[in-house]
Amino acid sequence: MSDRFVVLGLARSRCQWFCDLASWSSHAVAPIDYIKCLTPDEAQALIGSGRRLSAVLVDAALPGIDREFIALVASIGAATVVVADGASSRDWESLGCSAILNSAFTPAELVETLTRHAVPVDRSTRRATRSNVGPTCTTPLAPLIGVAGSGGTGASTVAIALAQELGRDSSEPEVALADGARVGDMSMYHDVGDVLPGLPELVEAHRVDQLDPQEIKRLLFPIQNRSYHLLLGQRRSRDAAAMKPHSIQAAIEGLRRSFDFVVLDHDPDLDGEAETGSIDIEERHTLSRSAAKTADLIVLVGKPGAKGIHDLIRLIDRYSDLGVPRERLIPVMNQATKNPAHRLATARVLAELSSSPSSEASTLVSPLFLRNVRRMEELHRSAAVLPEALGRPVAQLSRRLLLELGQRQAEAAEPVRLRAGELGLHGRPQQDAGRSGRRTQARRETGTPSDRPSTQGPSSRRDVA
Repeated sequence: MSDRFVVLGLARSRCQWFCDLASWSSHAVAPIDYIKCLTPDEAQALIGSGRRLSAVLVDAALPGIDREFIALVASIGAATVVVADGASSRDWESLGCSAILNSAFTPAELVETLTRHAVPVDRSTRRATRSNVGPTCTTPLAPLIGVAGSGGTGASTVAIALAQELGRDSSEPEVALADGARVGDMSMYHDVGDVLPGLPELVEAHRVDQLDPQEIKRLLFPIQNRSYHLLLGQRRSRDAAAMKPHSIQAAIEGLRRSFDFVVLDHDPDLDGEAETGSIDIEERHTLSRSAAKTADLIVLVGKPGAKGIHDLIRLIDRYSDLGVPRERLIPVMNQATKNPAHRLATARVLAELSSSPSSEASTLVSPLFLRNVRRMEELHRSAAVLPEALGRPVAQLSRRLLLELGQRQAEAAEPVRLRAGELGLHGRPQQDAGRSGRRTQARRETGTPSDRPSTQGPSSRRDVA
């Protein structure tokens, strides 16, 4: 057959199946081209080199095989197949693996698995393989409500009040309040007496496995008087460097599978590689960007005054530019005055200055005005119950919007323009042929000397000289 499966094997050097694959490939027992790798770093270097692969077979006992490695394999369109000796203790399918093979598999079983989950490399057109290897999740996810605001606006206080009122419902829902800020303060506000476990531990647990709801709840602190569970945030700035994008997204999904509502207090840091030219900055802002792209509602908190309104309008525009529908944004003016004229003027300014031609199809929700609460510092110091007037309006509006709009649907990945020479070009020969044809036509129209018909005799070269 002209097309063969290009298989990368990643295992210990003395694994029996690791050696069998080389023999099957060299003796044409199976239609595969086999590549050996002994460490995940070596495999990542080969994947990054642009080599086209159909599948990666990995040893289940090999360290370093986590969610990020499997996502890297999926990014080039290859399938990850795990080879295990017996019943594996890890949920490989939830990590994104396509199939699991017993270590004593036969050539027929290998070919059947590759035919079902992988795509052979087309040698005639040199197209890159593409297969759907993303994990499927049938468990319904709970609503995710993000809360963000500029420094000093009281966004964390609004997040606490919102989680408290959502948890006070008569149906007794289970609510999780997660501290996703780069500098976590929720442990101080709640006086939990400890700083771990928290978000770093939850993300690390999802790097190599998918936790059950009961295991996730053990990482949170129950706040009995406020009727929610608290997930502490980062303790040091360097914690963000150890949390990888796919593991962060899996941790958020784990929270949504384990609770009825998830309130995520996060920073409004949305800059990515497209805005800054740095992939490191985009990875540092993964939590905020994931919240913006997946949250059912986003509560944006501001303060009265020219500076507060300016910051709130900027947040509305930034979240809208990232793809958040404007009807899912809830602007909140914290510590607002009781003057009806001032509130009406603020609402009008927000509606006028935050509008753009691209947002005519969607309407921004009317802002909520929360009054100033006296002795708020004492309430935080004693971790007491917050007044209903602070969180009840936000909770009622959130419930109403969730009923009207429903949960937010996952958006399809936007197409990315590829440069010449990059892995993943489809129909490259046709494009090159079309491009060369256009160049030939352009030379004829402009009369390029190489394409002009020759009308002179043998002395034409001397005449030109």
